[in-house]
Amino acid sequence: MNKAVFTPVPVMIAGIGVIGIKCLGLLLLLNEFGWGSLSDFLSHSYREWDSSLILAASVLLFFYEIGCGYSIIKGQNWARWGYIAAQGITIAYMLLAAMDWVSADMFIVEGETGIEILRELVLQKVPDVVVILFLFIPLSSRHFFARNYANE
Repeated sequence: MNKAVFTPVPVMIAGIGVIGIKCLGLLLLLNEFGWGSLSDFLSHSYREWDSSLILAASVLLFFYEIGCGYSIIKGQNWARWGYIAAQGITIAYMLLAAMDWVSADMFIVEGETGIEILRELVLQKVPDVVVILFLFIPLSSRHFFARNYANE
């Protein structure tokens, strides 16, 4: 007989948090750009291959993170590790962009010194760290993913 497995509250909060953070971040970015600046950015991105590649990768990463959020709620163990990997890629790129090692008009952390850049990056990533803590710290979350991993 198959027992019903309910998603624990911390996992549900984390999954909804992933989806909410990404969607809200996109809305705030669109609001900051405005429609005129957004169309200018998109036309500029399509003219240069490196900007097009960065834009395409960021859109794919956005949808991957949304998929991770959905899969987290469903209890897929790979999704929480995939979300951590996506955050690692994001942090690495933002640090590279902040140090002017890659060209980025849109995805950059503002700051004069390395300490200021690191401070801004940490402040931007606080919600993602909270989500990760919800996925790994509570005992109910760990048991939920361990149980679902064993059933796969």
